[in-house]
Amino acid sequence: MRKHKRVLDWLWIPLVLLFLVPVVVSISGHSRHDRPSEQGMLILGRSGLDSLISEAGGRPVLINFWATWCTPCVGELPEIDMVYAESNGGIQAIAVDIGDPDLETLLEFREAFSVSMPVVWLNQEEAQRLKAEWELADVLPITLFLDTDGAETSRIYGARSIEFFENALSGVDLPDTSSVEDHGDYVLHINVAGDPAESLTLQLIELSIELAGEEGVDIFDPADPDDLAMLDSLYLPASGYPYAQPCVGDACGRPSRSVEELLQAVEALSP
Repeated sequence: MRKHKRVLDWLWIPLVLLFLVPVVVSISGHSRHDRPSEQGMLILGRSGLDSLISEAGGRPVLINFWATWCTPCVGELPEIDMVYAESNGGIQAIAVDIGDPDLETLLEFREAFSVSMPVVWLNQEEAQRLKAEWELADVLPITLFLDTDGAETSRIYGARSIEFFENALSGVDLPDTSSVEDHGDYVLHINVAGDPAESLTLQLIELSIELAGEEGVDIFDPADPDDLAMLDSLYLPASGYPYAQPCVGDACGRPSRSVEELLQAVEALSP
């Protein structure tokens, strides 16, 4: 165990910087403008999402599926929100929290993080039904674009820049990505959080290293104040230990709390 920890003592620095760049930008403000400080409305349930789409009234619609535990999602939200704010009502943007089973998690997140576009929260049952109905992969973020008639024109897996969203909503043709590997190199990285003395944590660590290699795994012990602070800075779950979260580039699978779940999550990210 300590061997893995020592190996990663210097490797985590560039990886953390890579993940933190969008988060730092989102918290400190956008480079072009100050991001909107107004907190948008929070809507609960699928009926609320359907109403927002139907009320778009001939405007293009951007639907972003995300979760508070998804670092690329958190980094991307201010980019989308800036485009939404600058459109002055010309588009409808909707942030759909499809990955947090507890509403309280989202409410706590909104105390420190604001976006002006409407945010929709779906409970687990609604989220699973919607994912099946819309054929959404088990990875976040996912962004859907609807034209002025409400028809889907493109879906994008993984986080994107503000310029990408501006182009997408101005009519520039976009590639339709049907899987994660369509938009970048397939480089698997796994975050593992838990007591390294516990059997399940060790199993998750061993499987993660087998799947991603030592250089592709970061291990966090919540009992270590520095590790706990890092988990917080990466917006990773602060409960439910142990877990392992696989990511590929700018898209992440949900935290897995068993070796079986981790295998399934990595398979969902695989090309």
